[in-house]
Amino acid sequence: MSNRIRPYISQLEAPSALANPVADVERILREMLNVIGQRMVLGQYVLHPGDAAHGIPFHEIIRVRPHRLDSETFTTRESLSFKPQEFNTTFQRASTPDQTMFYGELKDHRTNGLPNRLTSTVEGVPWLRDTGSSGKQKVTYSKWIVREPLLLFPVIFNSEYSGNPHVAALLTRTINFINELNPEFADDIRGFYEYIASKFATMHLGNDDMNYLVTAIFTKIMLEKGAGRFDGVLYPSCRVYGEGTNVAILPESTAKLDLVTAGECMIYKHGEHTIVDNLTVSDSDGITPLSSFNYRPISNEFTRGEHAVYRELGIAALDYRS
Repeated sequence: MSNRIRPYISQLEAPSALANPVADVERILREMLNVIGQRMVLGQYVLHPGDAAHGIPFHEIIRVRPHRLDSETFTTRESLSFKPQEFNTTFQRASTPDQTMFYGELKDHRTNGLPNRLTSTVEGVPWLRDTGSSGKQKVTYSKWIVREPLLLFPVIFNSEYSGNPHVAALLTRTINFINELNPEFADDIRGFYEYIASKFATMHLGNDDMNYLVTAIFTKIMLEKGAGRFDGVLYPSCRVYGEGTNVAILPESTAKLDLVTAGECMIYKHGEHTIVDNLTVSDSDGITPLSSFNYRPISNEFTRGEHAVYRELGIAALDYRS
């Protein structure tokens, strides 16, 4: 790693030790970018709309919203979209308390190998990550499709995730560009983005939002610098060891997405055994954009039922998690 980058990384390794962690992390990141300056290569990952007439599949983004209460029901596009800014009070992987984001799991024909909804579930329901946890919680999944080109900043410099199709599609090409166009600063550029990718790949287990200072503030800076060029960021999900891909999109850019389907499920977990049981699905055709809608029950062939789930788990009941 370049000697010009290493001192800054050393400072960022323990944000809690900084005098003013939020301000100091932002200052250090901006100083690192100044080292790279105009020489850095900013790639773009473009999610294009599909074209049914020509057999081009739509990019899909899957979101999950947990319910605080079993009785809650979300029946509008707004309620299934990004967290309202007034309730956005913490640092997250790609957002700060000053900037809420629309998070979701990117799905397309290249990522069908993962179990359906796995990435969005483990990203959006934190208590499931504890291998010893037990409980149940109602969630609503929503499917969004890209209707206008969505321009994302790709966080891809992680060799451990090279099997991720969204990483592999751009990584080699970007590295070649860096080496050819900026040979003098190639080590600095790669060192910076490799460090950022490693922070996006860190699997935090606690609830301390200070863990996300570097990635959240980096995203803020890059979207500010790329105003008009980027709608958000794309990064592999560490929760599924890089096999799935997440997106974090600016609220105003969600106008480029259509909500087409929603469905309620109950998640049951007892120790290491987790079951997601279907409850309802939006009363829609799965193509027409939804703004407000109703749900209809899932037919019996596609649902287990709570008693059957408990028999399978070998228990009498589970407490509701919120």
